Amino acid sequence: MMTKRNASAASRGAVLLAALLIAAGVTGVAAGADNVDVGLVARWQLTADKLSGQSFSPLAGKLPAVANQPVKFAADSPRALRLAVVTKGKVKAGQFLTVTDGPAAARLPTRAITVEAWVQVGKPERLGGFACAVQEGKSANRGWVLGNCGNQFSFAVATAKAGKLTYLKARDTMRPGYWYHVVGTYDGKTQKLYVDGRHSATATEQRGPIAQPATAALTLGAYRNGSQCYPLTGQLERVSIWSRALSATEAKGLFDARKKAFPYAQPEPLEAVTDWPTYRRDNRRSGTTPEMLRLPLRLLWTHKARYAPAPAWPPPATADYWHRIAKLEPRVIYDRAFHTVTVGDRVLFGSSAEDKVVCLDARTGRTVWQFFTEGPVRLAPAIADGRAVVGCDDGRLYCLSLDEGKLLWSHRAPAAAERLIPGNERIISVVPFRTGPIIDGKTIHVCAGLFPLQGVFQEKLDLATGKSVGSGPISVSPQGYPSLVLGQLATPTGWSRKGAVLAKASRRGKIVDAPRVSPDTPYARIAAGGIEFGGGDGAVAAFDANAPDSRPLWSARVEGRAYGLAAARGRLLVSTDAGYIYCFAETPAGGGAAKRPAAVEAPRRVDVPRADADLRKRIAAAAERIVGLAEGPRGYCLLLGDDSLILAAELAKRTEWQIICRIADGARAADAHRALDAAGLRGVRVAVHEGPLDRTAYTAGLFNVVVDVAAAIGGKPAAGRAAALRVTRPGSLAVLGPDAAGAVRTPRPGGTGEWTHTYADVGNTASTGETHVAGKLALQWFGLPGPKEILDRHHRNTPPLAKDGRLFVPGDGVVFGVDAHNGAILWRSKAAGARRLGVFLDCGAMCVDDKY
Repeated sequence: MMTKRNASAASRGAVLLAALLIAAGVTGVAAGADNVDVGLVARWQLTADKLSGQSFSPLAGKLPAVANQPVKFAADSPRALRLAVVTKGKVKAGQFLTVTDGPAAARLPTRAITVEAWVQVGKPERLGGFACAVQEGKSANRGWVLGNCGNQFSFAVATAKAGKLTYLKARDTMRPGYWYHVVGTYDGKTQKLYVDGRHSATATEQRGPIAQPATAALTLGAYRNGSQCYPLTGQLERVSIWSRALSATEAKGLFDARKKAFPYAQPEPLEAVTDWPTYRRDNRRSGTTPEMLRLPLRLLWTHKARYAPAPAWPPPATADYWHRIAKLEPRVIYDRAFHTVTVGDRVLFGSSAEDKVVCLDARTGRTVWQFFTEGPVRLAPAIADGRAVVGCDDGRLYCLSLDEGKLLWSHRAPAAAERLIPGNERIISVVPFRTGPIIDGKTIHVCAGLFPLQGVFQEKLDLATGKSVGSGPISVSPQGYPSLVLGQLATPTGWSRKGAVLAKASRRGKIVDAPRVSPDTPYARIAAGGIEFGGGDGAVAAFDANAPDSRPLWSARVEGRAYGLAAARGRLLVSTDAGYIYCFAETPAGGGAAKRPAAVEAPRRVDVPRADADLRKRIAAAAERIVGLAEGPRGYCLLLGDDSLILAAELAKRTEWQIICRIADGARAADAHRALDAAGLRGVRVAVHEGPLDRTAYTAGLFNVVVDVAAAIGGKPAAGRAAALRVTRPGSLAVLGPDAAGAVRTPRPGGTGEWTHTYADVGNTASTGETHVAGKLALQWFGLPGPKEILDRHHRNTPPLAKDGRLFVPGDGVVFGVDAHNGAILWRSKAAGARRLGVFLDCGAMCVDDKY
């Protein structure tokens, strides 16, 4: 029931609204196309020249906007109102402006409305408001909000008929720190949202007049709903309200008329080149090219890698039961597909499974050249000036000639990069290159390292020579593709969704808005001209970039999930997690559908490289003897010597070992790379490392089997005994001769502790008895089992147990046997129902004895 006081306030509000409309010259006047101010109800310019005390005088309308705190203005143009949130304990307080404190329904348009804001968001919150008059709750939802939901602009409206707010979200992603022009409109049937003069989203859920709140205040610079207030962190320069829905032409005109007053408000024009020289085409990772691909596209060729991508990290847990979150999505997905880059008629990608960079002919899909590395290549190269720059898990950054794949220079990361360790079942540098290089003019920006305690570095290199022109340590885990943001390099930081700002670079304007992501094509999205291409599960599709719906204009089937997309020179390149690369091209005039090209298939069997009969016989006998002496078929094996290639092929047939061939001679190492690649063994089974045999970078006690190949087949030892034993796992096998006398079982050191019960031992002493852990520690290995089959740690389940160099890791209905020295998974045993939670209140569910 409305009280007399409220009725009186409403009456005064109606008089004020009439005065506003008369002053704006809109009562009874139709909107003219050449006069955007027709229907303008109110406008506030939030700059110092409009401030009186703590009130901003309106440019249109009668009501001032009053700040709740003393105001501050930005030092940079356009010197707008600066808003910030102050946190005191658990309470957040911020500045905002109030236009009315009475019943808003008497003052605000109801049949149609347009709200405009020039805004710079410094820190996107879950819910934010630039201008709003809203009442939200269980019993009533009324009013409207122009603001943001996270990193998306939004415009919400509620009508009496709908009884709820419809939050319309922009398809574009907001970039913090940049100026934007945001306009929301509602005409009684349709909501629309415009960002920087471009239509961004449409909704048709609401019908009829807006249900304006009876008590909520009209607020600028915050989402304010009764006692709830979420202030804006950033800048607000102008807010305007119309009593009609502006057209798309008018929204664009408003942006064009004032964009020069706002630094970098205009998105940087796309370069008029038709190449895709880096991941998502440019250093801003916009995924956008001005080139228009004419539909329908036809399949030109398909490349099928021997092995699918081998991602750096295992899948996430299926759910976070502690926080009640189901269907967890992986966050580190930069290497789920072989992402392609293309310049001219060259297509390049790196392989995380076969340890190489591959160049294809863009016209035919045939291999032009390959460059072999000593570890997984997880990120796409960057191309400039006829050079391709690519980082590798072996701790090196390579610069290759685009035409021939010739090595021009290589650069090793500083300090600890010399040490090699097991990392998720591969032998890699402790300081790998896990960020895609950014080439800014003649300078390369890149990060090396994974674990800050082991050394993580940011570097600048000269493109022509590879010489360092600046480097320094950083304290984050850089993984993925950096981008230029606000004139600075920002890179993803491992499991965190946020990026770390690393180094200043040239500022060139607002980042081009990335294409939207739809539920049907969630894995990748790029834009070419007015068409957007999306990657889905088993499909790729094209959409009209300006259409509000998501009906595809064209689609095609692919094998696997399409995580990688690139468009250049009339071609669309699609990369999937199944190891396929598809090239679709524009259909020639008058041309029909082409026959589907066959994909390159992996070899069906492994052939031993050629050798004379006597040598083959001796190597086969050595392989049988080594396998018989070894503790098991899983783990890591090191072969020392220039003749290790043939033995590696024999051992690969008989075991599941990850085998490293250490070859001193550069020419012999190059031959081994080519031979193993032809046999389909490189990477996932066998790696070739070039370097001296008596001075290796492997961490101590790593390998389950170490073989001096020449000595094992009756020749002169090629490696020193001390060097071989240093890298042999305690209690494991070193083969340093052709007979039983040459088979050395390394001793286990005394003073090694064990953890056989939940609290160390049967007496629950929580003391391991270990005497070797002292001083500064270094990472020995990292990797599996991974989180997918492990119970949530928050539930305090049974811990892993340790005895005699083995770890016994309990999972959800499964137990893993893990080599404690190198992380190799030795066995996996199902144990249905074997689950014990909250062990601190009860007890563990596992123990280990001498008969394990």
